[in-house]
Amino acid sequence: MQGLPPWVTRHLLADADFATAYGAQADWQLAALKTCLARLWVLHPPASGQLEIRREVRRQGFVTESRRAPRPWALVTLDGAFAAPARLLAGLVPLATAGIPQVLIVRVGQGDWPPSLLAALELAGVETAAGLPGPGRLAELVQALEQSSGPGLVVGLSAGLESPAACRSAFWRPQGSGEVAVWVENDLPWDWRVLAFAQAGCRITAYNAQRSRRGVRRRQGDWPAFLACGADLAAVPEALAGEALSSFPVVLAPGQEAVFAWPDFPRDLCLSHALAILGAPS
Repeated sequence: MQGLPPWVTRHLLADADFATAYGAQADWQLAALKTCLARLWVLHPPASGQLEIRREVRRQGFVTESRRAPRPWALVTLDGAFAAPARLLAGLVPLATAGIPQVLIVRVGQGDWPPSLLAALELAGVETAAGLPGPGRLAELVQALEQSSGPGLVVGLSAGLESPAACRSAFWRPQGSGEVAVWVENDLPWDWRVLAFAQAGCRITAYNAQRSRRGVRRRQGDWPAFLACGADLAAVPEALAGEALSSFPVVLAPGQEAVFAWPDFPRDLCLSHALAILGAPS
């Protein structure tokens, strides 16, 4: 990736790190990642990835010329607690399909990378990733990328990592709570193993479950209480999905436990825009 300062390149992961993490995944885990990736490519279809120029003669008698093109780079930041591969892929695929040519993932915090995140990156074709001990130099990194290639896009997938100060690049961060609510009804065939893997690090609550499951909280409550729980992902029967959409940004039916998306991801942020307002056409 162009423009990386030496103090970042020293922290880049090696190809062997990705290969080892990928090889450590069970077949069902890789299948879950591939399912999520395939769904996201449908939800975010590839754009042209090229410079687009549009010249228009306006009714009021003047001319405009607009230009838009994929931003030259994107930086995705995570903190040390982030562990959900489905949420990582949901933040990456829109960048790839918009045609952004260079994507860097930075994990801020101590400790090893979760292997599932590296496997997800490997499948997504993003293998420029670095681990930094703290957030203190993120602004310096953004400024170095801007000096090398111009303003890009910073995607902060962890709530504690704010937009670097004094940068010219666009910034987006999801507003999710990181909580998952599951409506248990009539022994619906939820794949709890896949859900826990895809949403690792998130708090999963099963409403009205009769049996306990590792890593899943149980809670009793009626449907209105479920709708008011404040989760950013709900798993409900298909018949209740329409009603659940009034309360949750993402709703999954049985069989979709591997999937996640950021429905409010502003894909237009992946593009740089310029507009010229001209006089009357000659």
